[in-house]
Amino acid sequence: MLNRILVVDDDQDLTSLLSSYLVGMGFDVATARSSSEGSSILKAIKCDGILIDLDMQGAHGLTVLREIRQQYPHIPIIVFGEKEGRGDAVSALTSGATDYFQKPVDQVLVEKKCRRLFG
Repeated sequence: MLNRILVVDDDQDLTSLLSSYLVGMGFDVATARSSSEGSSILKAIKCDGILIDLDMQGAHGLTVLREIRQQYPHIPIIVFGEKEGRGDAVSALTSGATDYFQKPVDQVLVEKKCRRLFG
């Protein structure tokens, strides 16, 4: 059975790009365009990992991260964001993220992190 990864991001282009990387790596991918859609998917299907954007419309990624972490403490979560510097990474990691990467997306880095955390 394939590991299922949920990608939560309101940027359709980036969601498609990440999904393409993950499918190419052999993962089954579910996508959500909002935090509420992501929550609904997590309630409906088992996910083995999550990638979530910090900078979504309507809800800050750290809030969403904390909520997901409370309900699903054992699922690895990779957070990504746009800001340079360590602030977002530190905030994400102290809020429950398993790992963090900065946009723009580097395919090699994403693949390395996903293989390590999701199988």
